[in-house]
Amino acid sequence: SRPELHHLADIKRELFGASAAYRAWRDDLDDAYRVWPRCRRTIKQIPPPPLYFLGRDEDVAALLDALLAPTSARAVLVRGGPGIGKSSLTRAVGNHKDIVERFGEAHRWFVELDTASTANAMEDAVARAIGSDPTKGFKATLKALEQRPGLVVLDNLETPWDPLSERAKTEASICLL
Repeated sequence: SRPELHHLADIKRELFGASAAYRAWRDDLDDAYRVWPRCRRTIKQIPPPPLYFLGRDEDVAALLDALLAPTSARAVLVRGGPGIGKSSLTRAVGNHKDIVERFGEAHRWFVELDTASTANAMEDAVARAIGSDPTKGFKATLKALEQRPGLVVLDNLETPWDPLSERAKTEASICLL
């Protein structure tokens, strides 16, 4: 399996090419892929913070202020070196009672991007995390997110952003979010 094959279109192109002889196989794969997300709903609500999460009260307060401000949309970047607790911090904030009250239980998602090495893989991971059908494209995912305010945590965003060849597309996808 090649790691850059993350979207159904890439997989079909790799397996079948453009040959008309494989049309029925492409259709079968489309049908199977359409059913698969409904069979395996992978909505990723924000996991709880670690049991011992101490000494980050100021960071939690700063993030809460940014996320609960009365503006319509906001992006907040939590950055720092590996292992300093960025994921733990976002998990603590994402489960804070004020965040749950603002966005509800069902509109807080945690998107794990540690294996998403491309912008397309990131878009696919976002779609799956919110329970959207990735075969309908990223615009459909964005449409689903527009239905109600929510919190989307992109964990390990550096993975799809880091390759220079993916940076512009990753940034464009982030801007759409």
